[in-house]
Amino acid sequence: QTMTIEDIIRSTPEFKPSRLSSLYSNFRAHKELNPEGYDANIHAWHILLVKLLTQNQFDSAVSVNSQNHSLAVSLSLPPYGVPKCLGIVVDELIAKGVFVPYSEYMAATTSYVRKPGIFSVRGWVHWGLDSIGIIRRFSAALSNGDLKDERYIAWDLLVQLGNRLLSTISTTTGVYSDGLYSNATLFNQLNTSHKINSVDFDMVLKYWSRDISACQIKVIDNITYIKFGQSGITEDDIGIINIKTTLFHLSNRNSELSNRVDQLTSQAKQSLSNKQHVRHLLTQKQILNKSLNTSISSFNELSTILAKINDSQLNHEIYSQLITSSKVLRNLNSKVNIDDVDAIKLDIEDEIKKVDEIGDALFDTEQVEVEEELEAMIRENEEEQVKEQELLNKLGKLNINKPEIEQEKAPLKEKEKELIPS
Repeated sequence: QTMTIEDIIRSTPEFKPSRLSSLYSNFRAHKELNPEGYDANIHAWHILLVKLLTQNQFDSAVSVNSQNHSLAVSLSLPPYGVPKCLGIVVDELIAKGVFVPYSEYMAATTSYVRKPGIFSVRGWVHWGLDSIGIIRRFSAALSNGDLKDERYIAWDLLVQLGNRLLSTISTTTGVYSDGLYSNATLFNQLNTSHKINSVDFDMVLKYWSRDISACQIKVIDNITYIKFGQSGITEDDIGIINIKTTLFHLSNRNSELSNRVDQLTSQAKQSLSNKQHVRHLLTQKQILNKSLNTSISSFNELSTILAKINDSQLNHEIYSQLITSSKVLRNLNSKVNIDDVDAIKLDIEDEIKKVDEIGDALFDTEQVEVEEELEAMIRENEEEQVKEQELLNKLGKLNINKPEIEQEKAPLKEKEKELIPS
């Protein structure tokens, strides 16, 4: 079951029942009288607003709209009514850089990411001028604490959405036209993978082009031309974008005509009892079929042209790389003299011969040592064999005398038996 805004408010830990009275009151005076309570209320509202945005409770995924008290009304909670300090809350969040006024963000001419911090020299100068009234900073709060009619961007959510959508834009497929769009074709492509409304799309496009320089933008006759990458938009790029935009419109037209033809066919089958009406439907079908065939033919022709343009662009890139490669090879070869190469090869051959000679000398010395060690091992083995033979001879003599000894011991054994009583 889908949760309502009230459900989300009551399920948010920072909005437990004991805190609701304070959160929905006009707590402006707490900033001086109870700073900790004031900061806790600001933090709680920040948590809630971001939570509502991430759960798609507003008309935007990255901003809250306060026009016509819509935000205050949507956050009302019985019996406390609408929050009395939303203006103060948003002002504090703007001061911390958490929220950004939509009108100021879209009108800025420099990157918001690189805006000077409050601790920079420029930031201190801006603060000083503001304090004496020369520069007036944006204030979201009216005198009664309500919010001005404005849209307020949650900066972190905009950055997250912008980076997430940017990862879906394919600019490394090797097809040149993939990085070129009109606002219509880009909006359509993004909507195939992410549901995004036109307001969020405009903010994301501003973030990409101005804040992180992910793409270049040029507006001509109310058409926004977009090119991803660092290079500027050329006349050729504009021509390719126009072709892609026309293909986009033709594709939509083909789908609509095809659906209309199918509808007429179905209606005709259901109206066979009224031949006059069926004839009218079939006549319309023939007209639409003719338009559909013409539109499909135009689509196929432009698709072929776009493919050839991509091929031509690839050929140009390859040609440019060949020219560059030729220059690199020529430059490297100019640093090498063929006579020097021959001399170096001769030197290498001489050094290799020396290595072989040294190896042979070392091998001869080692061979003498091996022969000496082998002779010593043979002598040692022969000496061991002589010792073994002498030992065997001695053992043989002992075995020959053994029967005589046994005969001498026999009478003694007989006497021992006689002495032992039976």
